[in-house]
Amino acid sequence: MEASQIRDSDRSTRWGRRHRGGQRPSSAHVAEVVRPSPARAEAPEADAWLPVPDVEELPAVEDLLVGPADEEQGPDEIPVGPSPARAEPHDETAWLPLPDLDDLPAIEELLVGDEAAAPPARALTPVAPSPARAEPHDETAWLPLPEVEDLPEITELVDADRATTSAPPARPRAARRLLAPVSPRRALAAVLVAVTVAAAAYAIPKVFNNGDQVSLRVDGRVISARSGQDTVGGFLREQKVSVGPDDRIDPKGTTPLADGMTVRVLRAFPVTVDLDGDVRVRYTAYSLASDFVASLKLPPAVAVRNAPARLQAGATIQLRTRRVGTLNVDGQAVNYNLPVLTVRELLDYYKVILGPQDYTTPAVATVIPVDSPFVNVIRQTQDTTFQIVNYNLPQQILPDPNLDVGQSRDVAAVTGQLRITYEVTMANGNAVGQIPVSQVPVVMAQPPIHYFGTRADPRWEAIARCETGANWSMQGPEFSGGLGIYNGTWNAFGGAQYGGDAGQATREQQIIVAERIRARYGFGAWGCGRKLGFG
Repeated sequence: MEASQIRDSDRSTRWGRRHRGGQRPSSAHVAEVVRPSPARAEAPEADAWLPVPDVEELPAVEDLLVGPADEEQGPDEIPVGPSPARAEPHDETAWLPLPDLDDLPAIEELLVGDEAAAPPARALTPVAPSPARAEPHDETAWLPLPEVEDLPEITELVDADRATTSAPPARPRAARRLLAPVSPRRALAAVLVAVTVAAAAYAIPKVFNNGDQVSLRVDGRVISARSGQDTVGGFLREQKVSVGPDDRIDPKGTTPLADGMTVRVLRAFPVTVDLDGDVRVRYTAYSLASDFVASLKLPPAVAVRNAPARLQAGATIQLRTRRVGTLNVDGQAVNYNLPVLTVRELLDYYKVILGPQDYTTPAVATVIPVDSPFVNVIRQTQDTTFQIVNYNLPQQILPDPNLDVGQSRDVAAVTGQLRITYEVTMANGNAVGQIPVSQVPVVMAQPPIHYFGTRADPRWEAIARCETGANWSMQGPEFSGGLGIYNGTWNAFGGAQYGGDAGQATREQQIIVAERIRARYGFGAWGCGRKLGFG
C-alpha cells in the first residue's frame, strides 16, 4: 500500500472512532490547563481567557488535524455554536465565529514535513481584529497575551499520554513556526506597544488642546497668551506674575478662566488718608475714592469730605464723621448734616466769609463738639444786604431693584432758594461795591432723579458667573461683558448705543441686549446657558 493510502486509511479509522464514542484523553487535559474566560462577562477581566466549551462536545484533536476522505460528513460540517462577539445580549456558552474555511490554508501545508513534496504554502489570510477585550468594544483591539509560563506544551494538548511516555515526534518546519510558544521578549514587546498606544491616546488631546486665549494687562504691558489653567490665579502663577497684598486682580483670582477673558493686575500706590484729623499713609489699587472708601469698611457715619476726581500716588483724601447741628449766620438759621470736623470746614461748605472784625462761637479752628453742635457767626458791621435766588441741583441716576431691566421712572426736580448775603462797601454814604459773605438755603432744592430697573431673570446672573465670574466690565478681543457676548453680536443687536463693546456698558444695558439675543436664539446661544440646562 502506498504512503498516501496508509495515511488515508489511518485518517478514516480515527474519524470513525470519533463517531463511535472513542476515548479522547487529550480533550480532558485541555479542560484542566485552560482557565475559564470572562471575555463575555460583565465586567471584563483583562488577564483571563475565553470560556472553554463542554469537553464532551469537542471533536478529537486527531480528527481536526487529519479528516476522513471517504465519509459523507467532513470537518467543514462540524456543528458550530453561535458567537457572542456580536451577540446581544452576551451568551457565555457560545464560541467566537469560525473564519471562512475557503480562506484557511490547506492542512497539508501545516503538517507535511517534506517541503519539496508539499504544495506551495499560501499566505495566511489576516484575521479580523477582535473586540472581545475592548471596553467599550473596539474592533481594532486584540485579546491580552497570557503569561508564557502559564501556557501548556503543545504535546500535552495533542496527546497527554504521549507527552509523558515518549519524546514528541519532530514537527514539520511549517508547523513549528506556527505552533511555537510566544517568547517572553515578544510578549513584553506587545505589552509595551499596548501601553504606548494607550498613553498616546490619552496625551494627544492634551497636546492639541491649546487652552483659553487670555489677555493680561500688568505693569503697563499687554500679554496675550493661551493657558490651560482653571482659574485666574493659576494663570498668573503660570505667567510668573507676583501680586502684592494691596494689589488688585480684576477679575478675582478664584474666577474660572474663560476664553477671550481680559485679566488686569492693578498695582497699589500710596495715598494720604485724613480721618477726623488722624493722618496716615495707606496703599490702594483703586482709582475712585468711593471704591477705596468702601474697601476700608468704615462705619456708615463716615463720608468723604474732600477727594480728587481720581486717586493716584501722593493724593490726599479727607474722611469725616458726619455731624448734625444748626448754623446761625446773617439772620438765617440752617440745619446741617455734613461730614465736617471743625467750624472752619462748616463755614467753607456754606461759603461763609468772615470780615476783619467778625468771629464765631465756638472759634473757627475749634472741632465742633458732638454734644453741642451749634455754631453762630457774629458780624461787626451793619453794612450788609442780601437777596434770594433760585438754585437747582444736578440730576442723579439711581438703581431701582423693584423695576425690571429696561424700565425706568423719573422724579421731578424741586427748585430751591438761596439767601445770599453781601457785605457792602460805602463811600460818602453811597454803596460802591459788595461781596457775597454767605450762601445758605432758605428752601432746600431736590435734584431730578432718574431711576433705572435692575430686576432681571436670575438666570442671567448664573450665566455671568459661569462665563466670566460675573465680571461685567470684562473686555476681550472677541468676547466682552459679564455675559461674554461676542463683539460682533453686540453691535448686531444694537449694543453700540451703550458702548463700543459689552464691557463698556452697564450690567443692565448688557442684559437689555442679551434679552434681544435670547428672543431670537434662546439661552442656548450661550455655552454656559446650555451647560446650566437653560436651553
